[in-house]
Amino acid sequence: MRARLLFILCILFSLLNSVGSSAQTQANQVALRVTNQVAVSSTVYEFDVYLQNTGTNAARFANLQFGLGIDTSVLNGGTVTIERLANTTQLSNTAQLGSAPTVGGVNAFPTGGLVYRWINQSGAAALTDSSLSSIIPSAGTGCGSPGVRFSRYRITNSVPFKANTRPNHVFATVAASGRSRVAIGLYTAPTAITTYVGMGVVASGTQQGVVIFNHNTAGTCDVNPILVAGGCTTPANAGVLSGAQSICVGGTSTFSSTVAGGIWSSSNTAVATVNAKTDL
Repeated sequence: MRARLLFILCILFSLLNSVGSSAQTQANQVALRVTNQVAVSSTVYEFDVYLQNTGTNAARFANLQFGLGIDTSVLNGGTVTIERLANTTQLSNTAQLGSAPTVGGVNAFPTGGLVYRWINQSGAAALTDSSLSSIIPSAGTGCGSPGVRFSRYRITNSVPFKANTRPNHVFATVAASGRSRVAIGLYTAPTAITTYVGMGVVASGTQQGVVIFNHNTAGTCDVNPILVAGGCTTPANAGVLSGAQSICVGGTSTFSSTVAGGIWSSSNTAVATVNAKTDL
């Protein structure tokens, strides 16, 4: 009887200890996602960055920094600019957005992976009154609204995106030259901020930190769209043309015509341009 009672007490102790440990490890955890991606044009691409509380504690937001990579192959040799679109945040205190995002360096991440151009978002300064901070919700509505929208972003490329390529977004868990790592600050006391770093996708609730969702990880909302579809368009009638009889996105075609004179031009320079030196 005594041995049986001791066995039951041991089981109860193990269960209580397990619950306590689980509560501790799940206390502060936030999911970071890219979603709602749209190719606005052949040179403009927009997306949302969302935060969602996946921990057991209330997530009182302090600040967020991140480095978000876009595969350089999609940029087609162009120069990109990044802007955070005004009036798109759902944070209750817009002062917590931090400064405007910047275009960072180019490097591979993870090791042996693709080469990325990095978009870096810096974190905001601490508030003087933490009671005015935004609360990151646990609730969400699918991938359209998984928590609270930090902001919507717009990438503009100086040339059309390369046909049939994808952004292949990843968040940086390790800082490097021109690349910021993911880190989120949460108020864990009225004047105390605890910073949690991005740790990659883990089982929900198993670690404290920022659970990041890349384009290729389970549970992502990143649809990783093709920004410019490949294909060809038939040129307008300009006499009898020699050479290829179509223009392919991302390619170069040379034409000559039996029609004398005239000026070579493109009706849609986002699709095709004319060489200024040879008019071909």
